[in-house]
Amino acid sequence: MKFNPIFAILGFIFGVMGGFIAYFLSGFASELMTNSSIALISGILGLIGIWLFNKDYRVAITQYIIAGIGVLIGVSLYGVVGCIFYVLAAVVALMEKDKIKPTISQTNNIHYFGNKDNIPQVPVIKSDSRLWIIPLVSFIVILLVGVGGNISHDMEISQKASSLEVSNVAIESEGYSMYKVSCDLKSSMNYKYLQMEVIFYDSNNAIIGKSPLVWNMNNPQKDQIIKVSGTAMTSNSKNVPVRAELYFYDDALNSNPNDAIYVHNVTIN
Repeated sequence: MKFNPIFAILGFIFGVMGGFIAYFLSGFASELMTNSSIALISGILGLIGIWLFNKDYRVAITQYIIAGIGVLIGVSLYGVVGCIFYVLAAVVALMEKDKIKPTISQTNNIHYFGNKDNIPQVPVIKSDSRLWIIPLVSFIVILLVGVGGNISHDMEISQKASSLEVSNVAIESEGYSMYKVSCDLKSSMNYKYLQMEVIFYDSNNAIIGKSPLVWNMNNPQKDQIIKVSGTAMTSNSKNVPVRAELYFYDDALNSNPNDAIYVHNVTIN
């Protein structure tokens, strides 16, 4: 009995599970759609290693490792278990290399003293170098999905950034480190969700306050003028902001300024 296919199947199951978890969360963070696709495709490609094992265990090991890395890169923490099982499949495949059914060939050019029954039967594993094309193509496919998804995501972010229009920004102190932040927001496209984060800076350009959820709204519509208003805070009432940055996100679980779809700078008088 060979055990590396069992570990490969477990790697596939947990890799796909991780991909589906990321896919579910993609409703909150759109870039996870690409990550889940990488994990799903990697998990499926890993199963090819089961067939490759009977052809060339070295190619199978490579296929398992590529699949495991793909699952891990795709969904990170959610793909750890799937990656571990694929790595175990690779290790076990190396240990089980003697279980491959050999191709029997007769050894020639030896003296058998007139008795052909003395011709030794030597097990030979015939390796087909063309099999290496499979892990190579698998790697390229995973790479293309990742690169293509990132390009698509960047284009989507650019499109969303140009769709938002922010005007009539006002920031008023309410005392006790609290500031009322308001503006008019208009979008040229429909959104499922929008939220605003405010970061305050002092005269030395140091961050003195960060409020990740000053305002949010579900299903803002195209060409709808929205009166945005919320309260942001500084870390200390003695810190007086001279500048603020308004970050807009369309992902409820995101507060990374690098992932904002729109940023608006305002000077506080």
